Order: sequence, then structure tokens, then C-alpha cells
Amino acid sequence: MDDVKSFLQKYKHIFNSLKSVGLMEIAIGDEQIIIKLENIPCVINLEKMMNTLELYDKTLYELYKNAKNLITIEDGECSGFKKTVYIKYHVPGVKKEILEEIFKEL
Repeated sequence: MDDVKSFLQKYKHIFNSLKSVGLMEIAIGDEQIIIKLENIPCVINLEKMMNTLELYDKTLYELYKNAKNLITIEDGECSGFKKTVYIKYHVPGVKKEILEEIFKEL
């Protein structure tokens, strides 16, 4: 649970920036947080980018590497030159209400 809090707090400013310009939505469900990123250029492969993060942001890369079995990235269909990407952060055993409470605390 503390891992979830620290991940969200560390990157809260990124989430807020993306949300404020309408490029991201967050949905919370039982045992998962779904981050929906819109208008991503079709040429970008987010999964490959996450694997090359080590070169740019060691802390974020470590979080990703340690949680890799908990994170799935799904590319949506391309429309024009843009696509929607879904990042699902799986939090086994944690109910929706508890995850929502964490978000309220941020």
C-alpha cells in the first residue's frame, strides 16, 4: 500500500499536468488504477519507452522495473496519427474504496 502512495505522490505533478490539459483520465477499480492517455502519436511505443527510462529517470525506471509485473500497457487503435494508451496499475487485494481514499489524500 505504501508503494502505491509513494508512486502516486512522486508523480502527482505529472498526473496533474496531464489532467489539466485534458490528455489523461484516471479510473479506479477494484485492485487496479487505469490511466488513460489520449492523443499519443502512433509512432510512440510506450512499452519500449518505459524500458529505456533508465537512461532518463532512474527513479521512475526503478519504480517501473519493480512494479513491472503489476503494470500493463495497452495501445489503442490509431486514428489519424494519434492513439489512446491505457496504463493499468494492478494493486492486488486493494479494493476500489481504499484506492479512492489514497487519491483524495494526494
